Order: sequence, then structure tokens, then C-alpha cells
Amino acid sequence: MPHFTDHHHTGETVSEAGTYICATGEKKELSQGETFPECPSTGDSTIWTHASHTHRTGESVM
Repeated sequence: MPHFTDHHHTGETVSEAGTYICATGEKKELSQGETFPECPSTGDSTIWTHASHTHRTGESVM
């Protein structure tokens, strides 16, 4: 299974500051060096995606 570097898991270090969206759709502003938190809604580990992420084709993900 491929590893997607644009997806970040709870507990990983934030490498790029900005707004991130978790798997449930909650948004959170994170600073570089912070740790990706649990989901704000459920309190469970989650996957975060940068809100302004774009594909290499230039198409926006969100």
C-alpha cells in the first residue's frame, strides 16, 4: 500500500504551518513543530490533510 505524504497521522510533527482538516471534516490551525492532535470531535486518532493541498496536476483536493 502506498504511503501518502499529504496525509498526516495523530502524533506526527507538523512540517508546514496552516489549516488542516481531519477525517471527520473538522478544521484546525496548526503551526510548524506542533504535533498533530486527536480529532477535535471524537478525541480519537485521525488523519489530517492540509486544507490548501493541491495535486501535482494543479487541481485542488478540497
